[in-house]
Amino acid sequence: MAIKGILWDFDDTLVDSEANNREVILAVLEHFYPDVRENPPEAIRTLKDYQKANHKYKNWQDLYHYAFGIPWDRIGEAGSYWEPEQSRNMTIPELFPHMKETVLKLSGIPMGICSQNAKSTIERALSAGGILDRFDVIIGCMEAGFDAQKPDPAGFIMCTERMGIRYIKGEYVYIGDHRDDVTFARNAEQILGEKVYCITFDGVGLTKEEHKKWEEAPDHYVNNAKDLFDVIENIKSSY
Repeated sequence: MAIKGILWDFDDTLVDSEANNREVILAVLEHFYPDVRENPPEAIRTLKDYQKANHKYKNWQDLYHYAFGIPWDRIGEAGSYWEPEQSRNMTIPELFPHMKETVLKLSGIPMGICSQNAKSTIERALSAGGILDRFDVIIGCMEAGFDAQKPDPAGFIMCTERMGIRYIKGEYVYIGDHRDDVTFARNAEQILGEKVYCITFDGVGLTKEEHKKWEEAPDHYVNNAKDLFDVIENIKSSY
């Protein structure tokens, strides 16, 4: 069977967005802790602290609760601040080197995005990078819903259905950067009953050694967009 669709994560997969996301989170946290910029939680004091914490927890709700101390009964409130604060932050994260060329070379394969970021932010960044029109569907945090965030596979299933490829014979490629992107893909695989080739893309050097300790391993690991394209080509040629 051939690849019938490629689904992507967004943050730290297509774009290097950690610095931008850290600033938005600080703005969100100011709604709860007015002095957070003077006295930030340890998990967000520096960009490196935030990167480490972000890869520790399975989704943003756990990050906000366990790392930032937001009570569970206010997690939804915290989530509601994300998109407006991100809209105020006009910084647009850049595509990783050679990512545009890689995406454009994957012509002919339907592609979608499954992300915990806001759809409007994703569209703005991909438009600036010149690749927005290559993605048929974007599933952001609001499309999947707060109760169905990764690694819940609801967003993956929704993306395949909106792309019109769920019931076509074939297999999938899913590309993400986080350990729970792997779990997300495996959970979707169980429901779909079809192979999902999971590729971990590590553009910022966070998981080179850590990914070997993950409970579930990706099918492939790459740290640059050129190698990513080669891996997908190898999957295609294996049929």
